[in-house]
Amino acid sequence: SIIAVGTAIKLFPVVAATYAIFRPWRMTRFTGWSLVAAALLVAAPLLVISPVELVEQYRSWRDIQAVDSLDRGYSVMQQLQLWFSPDWPNWPLQLAGIVILLAPLARYALWEDQRFRLHFLASLLMFCVLFNHKSESPTFVVALAGVAIWFALAPRVARTWVILGLVVVGTVLSSSDAMPEVLQEGVFEPYRLKTLPVLLVWILTQVEMWRAPRSGRAAPQESSSSPATPAT
Repeated sequence: SIIAVGTAIKLFPVVAATYAIFRPWRMTRFTGWSLVAAALLVAAPLLVISPVELVEQYRSWRDIQAVDSLDRGYSVMQQLQLWFSPDWPNWPLQLAGIVILLAPLARYALWEDQRFRLHFLASLLMFCVLFNHKSESPTFVVALAGVAIWFALAPRVARTWVILGLVVVGTVLSSSDAMPEVLQEGVFEPYRLKTLPVLLVWILTQVEMWRAPRSGRAAPQESSSSPATPAT
């Protein structure tokens, strides 16, 4: 029901339903209750408007979505448009993103591994912003939650800290008063650069999920220093 409410407000929370895959024995019940919750939410406006008016509202919403189909916000699609100027719709790249997001789930042996599930959660949170054609600067708080999970799982080596620094400067500070106005308005905003550090972390998260050994044990660390444990 929580996923249904989120989806009714903003479409992309529906991707949270993929987390039900890790509990396949509950899939039937989850699907049934999700459909019931979705049907109730879709019909909820009937408490204050007529069926004809409701149908018209949904038709109007569909038309707005069609007009906005080439909006790109702070997404990966916007980066592609800025750097290469292709006149493409958003859905092919969004579809490719979904395939990349879900592909690690083919590693059934790791479904019960906590690190794998946390990496998938991090990937999911970043995906919701990176491939959302309506993403705005404030919505990066969702993606940064995914970055935080990635950082909690990553080894404490120089590369990890450099990437975290890129996220802090390029994504967090780039749209704040801490960033000089000449850089903010002349570089970061026109080129939507706050997307790139998060995209880098998302790619690294996919790599980690594919590198994880099938036994579910943590991969060897890159240095002798002990890795951080997931936050509880």
